[in-house]
Amino acid sequence: LLSERNGIRPINPKTTTLSLALANADLAGRMHVVVGTPFFEIRTLICDQDDRPVHVGHQFYLGELYTFTL
Repeated sequence: LLSERNGIRPINPKTTTLSLALANADLAGRMHVVVGTPFFEIRTLICDQDDRPVHVGHQFYLGELYTFTL
């Protein structure tokens, strides 16, 4: 859709970072877990053909429910 409607091609993945994070009070409350629960934290940046950001992602995955194959 970005390409069809706006001529934007999200072709330049800049970075994806996977790290371990422990839930602080805010995240624990949002996710209904106790403070200190381990999460995978993923941050992603994807740019277009002109090196402009078109996607910035920041996600938390509950550590006990996910396995990542890299």
